[in-house]
Amino acid sequence: MRYFSGFGLCNESYIFIPIIKSFGFRLGEFDIVGFDYGAQIALEYASNLIDNNRRIGKLLLISPCIYFHNLGFNQILNMRVSQSNLCFDSKINDVMSYIDSKAIYDIANNESNLCKTTSNQIITHVCSNLETPHIESCLASFRHNPVEYMSIIYKHYGLFANDDLLNYKRFEAFFVMPNISDLENLLSYKWTKIEKVAQKVKSIVVFCGKNDRIINANFISSFFSHFGYCFLLDSCSHALRRC
Repeated sequence: MRYFSGFGLCNESYIFIPIIKSFGFRLGEFDIVGFDYGAQIALEYASNLIDNNRRIGKLLLISPCIYFHNLGFNQILNMRVSQSNLCFDSKINDVMSYIDSKAIYDIANNESNLCKTTSNQIITHVCSNLETPHIESCLASFRHNPVEYMSIIYKHYGLFANDDLLNYKRFEAFFVMPNISDLENLLSYKWTKIEKVAQKVKSIVVFCGKNDRIINANFISSFFSHFGYCFLLDSCSHALRRC
């Protein structure tokens, strides 16, 4: 298995392996797993293997960072929910409503609704702050105060409760300061290679938490259900932990 870490993280794969296995997926030598920003890198890695006629197994993406502006116009308009590929864990009582093309089109073209900010405010790519993150504002905030930027991101990963000092120390070992280029790539990456990869890999499996504060889990599930199996986990954070 080849694993790619999330934004600002390193060697955190052990957090997710038990979750993947609990759904009955065995991870083999040729499988690829990516979390958050690592999902983008995993897709690129899979695409390169395909281009070089290398063997590839399953592609498993955990809370992949993808926003409305990351998709092409046709990808948005053609997006449909494949209900046979969209799965919910056993504790989910409600079913995600269908997202039609017009609604997605309206959201994708609503970037003018970005909130007004001051020069001292830290703007991050947390979905709860901005439905469509303003790339330049995020980059400027990171340059101005990378420590504060990452503290916000780590908080919204949902690895630990705000007052859970013990678990904070436990997960702090996985924290690394990313580069500005990593953030720029995360926010600007286009998922144009997903169709090619979906045709060649054994399968694509996506996991998202319904309580994700970094991305719009419903949107992610809607998009990826066209290419593989999506699991939308009830009461789970970006890091798939109960919250």
